[in-house]
Amino acid sequence: MDREGKVYTEALTLDYPSVYQISRAANSSEVHVVFAVIERAKALYDALSKQVELSSTVLIEEDSSNIVDLIISQTSKITTTYDMVATGYPEEDMEVTLTARCPKGNGSTCAGLVLGNSGVITVSIKLKRCPPSDKPKKTMFTIHPRDNAKINATIAVNFLCTCQCEEPEVSSARCSGRGTLECGTCACEGGFFGANCSCNMDSEQSNEKCITDSSGAVCSGRGSCVCGKCLCDQFEESGSTHSYCSETLCSESDFSCGPTKDNLCYNHGDCRCGNCTCHPTRTGKFCNCPTATERCYPSGSGDMCSGRGRCECNTCVCDRKDDNFWFFGDTCQYCKDCGDFCTGEYSLMPCLQCEWFNKYKNFKVKETNKEQYCKSRKCHLVTNYTIVTREYINELKDKSSCKATDDTGKCEKEFWYVLLNETAYEVYYIDEDAACTDDNKISEFKLRGYINNPSETNELYKDPVAKMQNPLYGGTASNEL
Repeated sequence: MDREGKVYTEALTLDYPSVYQISRAANSSEVHVVFAVIERAKALYDALSKQVELSSTVLIEEDSSNIVDLIISQTSKITTTYDMVATGYPEEDMEVTLTARCPKGNGSTCAGLVLGNSGVITVSIKLKRCPPSDKPKKTMFTIHPRDNAKINATIAVNFLCTCQCEEPEVSSARCSGRGTLECGTCACEGGFFGANCSCNMDSEQSNEKCITDSSGAVCSGRGSCVCGKCLCDQFEESGSTHSYCSETLCSESDFSCGPTKDNLCYNHGDCRCGNCTCHPTRTGKFCNCPTATERCYPSGSGDMCSGRGRCECNTCVCDRKDDNFWFFGDTCQYCKDCGDFCTGEYSLMPCLQCEWFNKYKNFKVKETNKEQYCKSRKCHLVTNYTIVTREYINELKDKSSCKATDDTGKCEKEFWYVLLNETAYEVYYIDEDAACTDDNKISEFKLRGYINNPSETNELYKDPVAKMQNPLYGGTASNEL
């Protein structure tokens, strides 16, 4: 600017930065760019914001009266992700592991940080070997985000490769009286082992009890065997420390239940050592099944899965006897090759006994039997009961007939059925009363003398023998017929 601060004097010397230069400079400095513009310029800056990483566009009032609110709101939306690394340490001598505990992320990645949040980075150092004598016994290294070494922490490490030990203590109490304590470690006597010499090889308390499979891995490779029992390792999950389960030889944890770690037991139960304890309304290995069974019953009434299967996860699993005979359908209501429909387990006769209940005068069905007849397995497959004429029956093709008997055993009524397909049938019958054999009426007829002495007891009686003369007959034989 000139001395008065009114005119830009470097217009011919310097050029405006390109969009790429703006984006690179902002990203390298971790600057979040906010374009605060008025309404008529917003579309232009929206397009620009797409080209500049970590930038956004907001509307500002003509008089800039909302500038403070915009700054506060945009600052609160800024989130940061750091992939933490350790550098500068002798990898041949030591191993460094970083574990992030943050709102999001896993391993060494700390994500989801917003203004006011904090994360914790745990540094674990494992000594691989003592440095050679010609190398220093001290070192330093730094931890920092992978792409920004300016934000860092320095850690100093001293290698303690030797220590001054106390005098050896024979039969030390810290070694259960079965070993010598030297430099804080028990040297156990023959036959004993363990950190405190508390385990006896002769008592079968050995590593064999801690091996789960043919691979020979002790405690599933996730722990150590102490006196025949697994002491399992710990691990970080969901922001807290957990350990594998000793009762499963460290093979499972409270995060081992399916289907995924983010959906343990389908959120319908509690996971303990790989096993789900389901809430009262759920069942199944991963609590994925409801305990309800209403969908396993035929509509209206009937047995569960029509008595032809079992109910699992509120769904029928139908019985199957062989490749030629099985049940199917939502409630196992359909049958493949169920056999004779006039007799047997899948007879259609109970269906007609239900249909004709008190419908025909001579066809008697007991009230106590009606419900049983109406629940017959085969009745679910009948699509229609149709009243027809004798002429219709005569013309009906592919029909089969049966006779249903009432509960008295003396009256029967014929019906016909047509197999539409392997899962449906139509039933036809004629609208007329049943044909009955009434032994009581015959007995009464005999008792009243209608058969033995009809002429004496029945005023309407007429002699059935007729006499007539045959004019063509020339003999002398009797003319009685």
